[in-house]
Amino acid sequence: MRNRAFASSERFVAFVCAALAMILCGALAPASAAPGVSPTLISVSAGSTRAVALESVSMRAEPFSLSSEGNFSPNDARTRITLFVMNLDLLAGETQNSLTADAEDAAHAHYPLKVEYVGQVPNFEGVYMVVMRLNDLMTGNLGDVLIRLNLHGMGSNRVRVAIGQIGGGPADDAGAVGTPAPPTPPTPVTPPTLAQYQGQFSNASTAAGSAVVASSSSMRPLS
Repeated sequence: MRNRAFASSERFVAFVCAALAMILCGALAPASAAPGVSPTLISVSAGSTRAVALESVSMRAEPFSLSSEGNFSPNDARTRITLFVMNLDLLAGETQNSLTADAEDAAHAHYPLKVEYVGQVPNFEGVYMVVMRLNDLMTGNLGDVLIRLNLHGMGSNRVRVAIGQIGGGPADDAGAVGTPAPPTPPTPVTPPTLAQYQGQFSNASTAAGSAVVASSSSMRPLS
């Protein structure tokens, strides 16, 4: 059973590498990574806020069903989707538990999405894949939702993902633009320690507040 699970994990990483390689070849635009900025979820093109998103097992594109066959969690068939993000300033040792995500539908209902995995995409250091579980309260024909990722109190841009069917959903945020992958992967940044992170802030009260946010995050190594 352990060997089968490890083999499945290897196939998953291989599928993601191949899929992302094709996506990057087809959705390139100038962009650059910068420290201290909000996370940036990757969209399909400069003219669209639709996310680069894949079903985490089959690597199929949207629209996503609420359950999926061959799920890595045999007792939980709920679909997991993979989004891709840049400018993810994780601290040294932080895990997916440091991240939160939510989706908003056309009726402006918000759905928390559990983040189950985060890790750098092999051979695309500086680009991370984030796996999240669809909320149990979502319906099968929900249509487009806008998804945001949060880290250390900073929210990402919101990208559009289709649940059940493509279309509908809330309007894009004011001023929203497409955020496609850059021509070359962003330069990877060594995760700072908590002390280094605090040192970025000259204002003592701001640093103290950031310490509370960062200290509440899980500090186990990424898996």
